[in-house]
Amino acid sequence: NEEDGVKTREIDGGSPSEIDRLSSISQTGSDSGQQSFRESEAEGEVSDVFMDFPLDKKHESVTRRTLKWNKPEGLLMAVGFLGAAVSGAIEPSFALLFAETFVTFQQVMLGNEITDKARLITGLMSAVGFVKLLAQILQYWLLAITGERLTRRVRRALFEAMLRQEPGWFDRPENQCGILTARLANEAPQLHKISGQRGGVIVESLAITIITIVLAFYYSWQLALVNMAFLPALVFVGALQVRDVESHVGEKAVCGSEIVQESLSAQRTVASLCLEGHFYQAFTECVKEDKGTKTRQRISYSIVNALAQGIQYFQNAAIYYLGAVLIDGGTLNLTSMFRSISVANFGAQGLGRAASFLPDLNSAITSGKNIFRTLDRVTKLDVTRGDIPSNPIEGNIEFRNVKFAYPTRKTVQVLKVCRREKPTA
Repeated sequence: NEEDGVKTREIDGGSPSEIDRLSSISQTGSDSGQQSFRESEAEGEVSDVFMDFPLDKKHESVTRRTLKWNKPEGLLMAVGFLGAAVSGAIEPSFALLFAETFVTFQQVMLGNEITDKARLITGLMSAVGFVKLLAQILQYWLLAITGERLTRRVRRALFEAMLRQEPGWFDRPENQCGILTARLANEAPQLHKISGQRGGVIVESLAITIITIVLAFYYSWQLALVNMAFLPALVFVGALQVRDVESHVGEKAVCGSEIVQESLSAQRTVASLCLEGHFYQAFTECVKEDKGTKTRQRISYSIVNALAQGIQYFQNAAIYYLGAVLIDGGTLNLTSMFRSISVANFGAQGLGRAASFLPDLNSAITSGKNIFRTLDRVTKLDVTRGDIPSNPIEGNIEFRNVKFAYPTRKTVQVLKVCRREKPTA
């Protein structure tokens, strides 16, 4: 019979149960080859992964499944998220202390004694910095530990899933030995960007945003509304900056790469045929064709960057003008104005720094899909089927009319009506 282009063996006089017994015999040899791997699982690192987190739920998102795989480190992740929340609350807290310095300068102008107050403010600033240090250590250290444990767990499970596959799976170009080892080395570490690292950045950003908005509205809701009015423009321009930078880097990396790779991979052939000039000319033409695109990119990036820098000055001008109007009208005092402005500025800076640590989720999601696709795949040649004989089998084994071909090379038969006899050892 034939299934998926693979012609299976036909055993004369053999029933399905006998075929299962033959496959179970091959299992005994494979079990000894994986004994060391199983022993490492018995130490409590991977043995319960497949039991606790089923791999057949394809409807689940990559993020949800990754969090399930990171469930054993739930306590460490919770403490790391707590450190991220405290780290996010530090930014607006420091802004309030910074605003108090304006009151101190005002008292200096009035000739008041401010030494004790200055010492108090500087001491509180130092304490806030120390708390920030501890919070950052908890956040990145504990979340890094959870990420490394997740990487080890996923890498072991992915390696076991690869070992379960049938020989035809390894014959595919995307499943060659070098590619599979590269997947074990590169794809597994990508998942920690989805769970702990991403969650820490989100928690820190939420803490900064919520506390900043509350304090800004508390001290002056008018100034807070003006700040929020400029927020969509800042976000839009920031997104354009990121897109232009990524597009610029991507085009630069891709242009002519195929020509370079082709010429260097066959450098001896190129030298023997004297084709160095041909490839150099082709690469030069590729660069010339891309010159216009690069020029337009530089112009657009300059305009977007100028807008990003200019909007910040327009925002400050509007805020200080409105603050002067409110102070002149008696509805706002100088201390409250500086507190509201400082909280908004420090909150925006802290949010930008937190967002800069946000990992590249596109590559992480792609790696996660590839990993879970391999883990969910059911092998077409399950060596665990059949009964394991309690006593050694004695008898002659004969194979008749064995036909075999790999699924990726259906027209090339490896075995053509092969016949083999194996006498009793």
